[in-house]
Amino acid sequence: MGFLDDLFGDEKERRRAMERAFAQYKQDMSQYLNQFESRMLGTIEDVRAAEEIDTAALSEDFANQIASFDALVMGALTEGFDAAQAKMDEGFSVEQEDIRIAAQDAELRAVAQSALTGVGATSFGQSQIQAVRTEGQRELRRSEEKYRMANIELLLNRASTMGAAGSQREGIMGQQAGAMSDLRRAYTSSITGLSSSIAQGMLQGQSQIAQAGYQTGMGVAQNIGTGFNLGGALLGAGLSLA
Repeated sequence: MGFLDDLFGDEKERRRAMERAFAQYKQDMSQYLNQFESRMLGTIEDVRAAEEIDTAALSEDFANQIASFDALVMGALTEGFDAAQAKMDEGFSVEQEDIRIAAQDAELRAVAQSALTGVGATSFGQSQIQAVRTEGQRELRRSEEKYRMANIELLLNRASTMGAAGSQREGIMGQQAGAMSDLRRAYTSSITGLSSSIAQGMLQGQSQIAQAGYQTGMGVAQNIGTGFNLGGALLGAGLSLA
């Protein structure tokens, strides 16, 4: 029986040994794949956390930049133009008052002069007084027209300057949008690459398990009956010789 056991062997034991080896390999590979997936997912979470921190920091930096621009540039321009407007209004009021006083003085002098010359009651004297009064009113209108033109020029200058500053502010906001877009795109690309690595690693591991299973199955198929076939051949040769 010892010779026959050595010759034919235990086919079932060989099959069980190969199946146990494959089961152990599959278990080890599964544990490795689980650890690999867990580490990669942890890395992705770390990247996402870093993205949130960097995005918040970038947003804060640009918010501070906009706030500084508003305070230093827009605020200074607004304050400067407001001061210029107030100064011009004050100058106009003073000029108008000076014109009124001068016109009143001129009219009083004309009246006094007409009274002294005895023409105050005549039409000539009245026309002289009216001419002085009319000139004072004309001087006021000229002052008002000069103020309107200066005010229009100031308003146009203010609109142009503030518009240019507003464009610079929009440029900063555009830079912010571009930087945020680039940052998100970089992190998205990184996360996509990590996710692709997970998929590739899992697929490769599953393929290796499948390949090992196939090779184990082929090995089992090739080993089963090997001893029986060899023993049958020897028995056939012995019978032929007999």
